[in-house]
Amino acid sequence: EGEGVKLLARSVVAVDLVVAAAAGAGLRVFIRELIAIEVVARILAEHDQGPGGRGPVNLVLMDASLPGEVELALPGMSRITPQIRGAIKHVAGVAHVEEF
Repeated sequence: EGEGVKLLARSVVAVDLVVAAAAGAGLRVFIRELIAIEVVARILAEHDQGPGGRGPVNLVLMDASLPGEVELALPGMSRITPQIRGAIKHVAGVAHVEEF
């Protein structure tokens, strides 16, 4: 009204919940040390239950013993939340995590 701004909200939802529920969000995890695969798999398995969106997870292996980068798609859909993404990002041997 006048020079003021008026806002009408029907509901309020935490940003983390909206991001977690986003459909079709997948992760591409770049791994430079093969030992990190086991840790990433454990994180995904331990956090598979609960609210949040599900999406594909691909591992991109960047080991010197390989002829180049090798991308593997994990079977099925994994639960993906900002917390899970952050936990994977901080695993020793993980170079980078990106959404796709």
